[in-house]
Amino acid sequence: MKPESKEWSRPISGGRVQCLICPHGCILIPGAVGRCGVRVAGVNRISNPYTFQLSVIRFDPVEKKPLFHFYPGRLVLSLGGVGCNLQCQWCQNYSISQCIPSDLHGLKSFSIPEILSVARSEPRSIGVAFTYNEPTVSLEFLLEVSRAFQQSGLICSMITNGFINQTPLGALCEVIDAFNVDLKGFNENFYRDCTTGHLSTILQSLRMIRTAGKHLEVTFLAIPELNTSFSDFEAMCRWIADNLGADTPLHISRYHPAWQCGIQATPSDLLVALYEKAKINLNYVYLGNLSSNDYESTNCPDCGMLLVERAGYQVIIRGMEQNRCSSCRRIIPGVF
Repeated sequence: MKPESKEWSRPISGGRVQCLICPHGCILIPGAVGRCGVRVAGVNRISNPYTFQLSVIRFDPVEKKPLFHFYPGRLVLSLGGVGCNLQCQWCQNYSISQCIPSDLHGLKSFSIPEILSVARSEPRSIGVAFTYNEPTVSLEFLLEVSRAFQQSGLICSMITNGFINQTPLGALCEVIDAFNVDLKGFNENFYRDCTTGHLSTILQSLRMIRTAGKHLEVTFLAIPELNTSFSDFEAMCRWIADNLGADTPLHISRYHPAWQCGIQATPSDLLVALYEKAKINLNYVYLGNLSSNDYESTNCPDCGMLLVERAGYQVIIRGMEQNRCSSCRRIIPGVF
């Protein structure tokens, strides 16, 4: 299956073609590959020959994405492909995001009916999550699968780096129900030097998703020496509160050495310090990749009542009644 992709690229002079999906704006001659590693130029168009080929297809807890305020305790069918338009030095999934796709063994083709059939085979599943690599490099796949799931009454979610132009993001906002966006830091130099992206684009994407009324959660991977300046982090939390709302869930995740980054894992006390600073401006803050479960549960910001108890991927909804705290009746944002 080769979905139409002309609207996401344009021919320019000299037989070259420019990609319109992300701000890199790769200009390619026929046969050349974009910075994402998967989008290839043909005659007057750029397409992804690995569309509908998956490196991962499996059910995960929705909390693993992480999405904590979106159908907690349910499962989602995770779909992973290949390629990424950023090159983060610490990528945990570099084997599929930074690989040469033709060298990757285990890619398997799936049709939309096959994906739908798998999703429906698990009664606890709410739908699909595009995850593991950067989904937007397979934009046509995202749109076609999401439209099919939408028509079938199933939920679509997406875990993304947010490095995407406004027009394709607008198309995704029409079919994606929930986003988790990686906000990797709050310093333009850090983004340029360590990810090859731009902070300004990510902030623009976050605002656009919020304006579209989609469910939104944010993940920040805390990497010692690189992005954990308290001044930058505090500015980031204030920006989230002012632009996305203080009720936006923030996941502060522990980093472990991977790929090209050998910095030691994030100390627990640093994560706790970041948590305390985030709570000054944000109502729902969580710590991820820690052995302790003390920072995973959801409590009411007003009365402190335990609303959703989490121990790893074991989830119990305790103090909620129709999106309200059962004690003080505060509305808790999300889908519970």
